[in-house]
Amino acid sequence: MRSKKDNTIVFGRQAVYNLLDSGATIERIFVQAGLRGEILDDIHALAKQKLIHLQSVPMVKLNRLTPGTHQGVVAIRSLIHYYDINDIMMQAYERGESPLFILTDGVTDVRNLGAIARSAECFGVHALIHPYEESAQINSITIETSAGALNHIHVCRVQQANDAVRFLQHNGIKILCATEDAADSIKEMDFKTPCCIVMGAEDVGISKKIMKTADHLFKIPMTGKTGSFNVSVAAGIILYEVFSQRF
Repeated sequence: MRSKKDNTIVFGRQAVYNLLDSGATIERIFVQAGLRGEILDDIHALAKQKLIHLQSVPMVKLNRLTPGTHQGVVAIRSLIHYYDINDIMMQAYERGESPLFILTDGVTDVRNLGAIARSAECFGVHALIHPYEESAQINSITIETSAGALNHIHVCRVQQANDAVRFLQHNGIKILCATEDAADSIKEMDFKTPCCIVMGAEDVGISKKIMKTADHLFKIPMTGKTGSFNVSVAAGIILYEVFSQRF
């Protein structure tokens, strides 16, 4: 069934399974903690296959999402379409363009995500890569904050940021990370090469694993006493430099 309050919500075991099986774009699925059963196993398997975030939650969470008989399962339909990274990369090469991606690594605030998407779309990024684990949901607030940019920019969904990093490096895309500890300034970076810029979590920044495997680290010069920029502000600064080099 669908909620009368919000047609992006689908609830009930069979309804959610049918939605998954139909190929509809789903943002995430919530399953009541501790539930077991054959159709639930099928839902878990299909969600994993389709890279859809499935989260175990208490019943009270499901009760807040819908007034209906949810049977312990609620799905949130996506407000946008997701694309395949390889398809976007190949399309860029076919047009004679140098692929440019921006990858969020642990960005959990929907407004920061929306603001990053807005800058990315304005500055010609080919795709925003957004992991579905431990990351902000793309909901109506995210889209509103992006000023509608999320309806125009390609968004690619991966399970974890590390998955995207491995794929991109394997295909010759440089991974570039901003950190205040870097020796090189943003002005010394070559952003004309095929590259992916990683934007880290609001509290801890880019994960250590990605920092260790990155191709280049750079810093944004600053003179103030504040330790760092907000992640969406930093994204805007970096992407302006990228745009200046490319166009």
